[in-house]
Amino acid sequence: MAGLFARVTPILLVWVCDLVAGMLAWLLVTFDITRSHVRLDQGED
Repeated sequence: MAGLFARVTPILLVWVCDLVAGMLAWLLVTFDITRSHVRLDQGED
């Protein structure tokens, strides 16, 4: 059981890190798009 856990843990860590990185990238892109839309709206006024 311990051997299986030791084998799976690095894979889980990589998967979790990848998931978090993907979420952060998505949030940054979404925030950037929202910010540029706001900037465009303000520019039209």
